[in-house]
Amino acid sequence: MLYCPKVRKKWREKLSSITHVDDTARVQTVTREQNEFLYDLITVFKEKAGHGVLLNTSFNIAGKPILNTINDAVKVLEKTQMDYLIIEDFYYGKHW
Repeated sequence: MLYCPKVRKKWREKLSSITHVDDTARVQTVTREQNEFLYDLITVFKEKAGHGVLLNTSFNIAGKPILNTINDAVKVLEKTQMDYLIIEDFYYGKHW
């Protein structure tokens, strides 16, 4: 992550989870050659969501340690505003 470009105004609300208070975002890109699974995941996500942007972050809740188990991850999905969770080949979601 070498730069933090401004998120275009028309996308700031839709991509609020990746938009910082100064309207920038830390952008990471991936090619199919670098990571076929992630590239294909983002491609399918774009077809369904209308954008190919995923949030990549430490997986924890404020004040709590980073998660260590799949069980903990599913509990966070259920108890937070997070919509979807992908673990290996499994997709968990509140929607779709």
